[in-house]
Amino acid sequence: MRPMFLLIRQLIGCVLKQLTWLLNTVRLKAAEGAENVEGYTVSNSNNLNRNLCPVFNKAGLRGSYPRKLGFLCVWLSINTVCMADSDPNPQHILKVGISANSFPDVSAADIEVTIKLLVEEIARKAGFTAQLTAYSDELGLQKDFEAGKINFVVESSLIMVRDYDTNLLGGGIRFLRADDFPDRLLVVGNSGFNHLSELRGKRLVLAQNDPITELYADYVALKQFKKTYQSSFKVMPPAKVNQLLMKVFFGEADLTVVYHQLYQTALEMNPQLQSKLKIFAELDDIPSAGSFFHKDTPAAFQEKIIQSTLSLGEEPRGKQLLDLFKSDRIYRSDSRDLAPTKQLLDARQQLLTGQ
Repeated sequence: MRPMFLLIRQLIGCVLKQLTWLLNTVRLKAAEGAENVEGYTVSNSNNLNRNLCPVFNKAGLRGSYPRKLGFLCVWLSINTVCMADSDPNPQHILKVGISANSFPDVSAADIEVTIKLLVEEIARKAGFTAQLTAYSDELGLQKDFEAGKINFVVESSLIMVRDYDTNLLGGGIRFLRADDFPDRLLVVGNSGFNHLSELRGKRLVLAQNDPITELYADYVALKQFKKTYQSSFKVMPPAKVNQLLMKVFFGEADLTVVYHQLYQTALEMNPQLQSKLKIFAELDDIPSAGSFFHKDTPAAFQEKIIQSTLSLGEEPRGKQLLDLFKSDRIYRSDSRDLAPTKQLLDARQQLLTGQ
């Protein structure tokens, strides 16, 4: 069916071009007052409704050819556009859907304005068209991706493994910062405590819009205290990522959950933090987010986009985009990178149900 559909589209396009050329030629010659244009008798523009040629007269179009031809051109134009829009996999457009609620320190305004402009500008320079939509409705983002209305999704890894059909995921990319353990989650607390068990009932601060660190906090609490993190700790108002460790250092909170790269960077910038911070638990290979094509997106187009993004860090605009996601490089990804997150979610669920 697909090859026949494409053939029909091409035929319609050719017919439309020929008819449009013919109509424009006739109108041009009529406007110039010319006669006998390639065998047609055209005395002036008012004669367009008379005696155009025997072929059209025989077809029953005599006396109304221009009007009918105009209707035909409009009909063909509309139907060609409609069929193009109904193509579930337009190869020339990258349609990105991104969650506005799943990335710490990246506001909805940043996504809707700054990131949107950066993505579209970077795409133009790379030779393709991109459209970015920020979704505050997670379910709406999921449905549009699964329906093919968008062909590239950027979402929390937790939400992906919990709510999405991962069989629909194609190739992807990952935003990372240089680190020996870029996907290692840490529970960091005040060094005045000796063991995690001593932190029960203490003040926990988590990042804004970070479902994955919340999941890990819940897993640790359920494993250690047999209760959810809300029941195991005194949960403080969420804070910006770059404030989490400082809150523990200054005694405004007793523990938090961060990625190793953030912890390492903070210690490098402020060595004095090490005197009051201690790691109480850790877990490797948990990506904070996933960025994937829909599997039905043509493989050649996926590869073109992925290749163009791998070197983003070398361009000024690309660096701006990476900085917004607290990253400095991009790697290839596929759905297998989400497996550890699924294992963490399943382990948390088993602890929650007591199985």
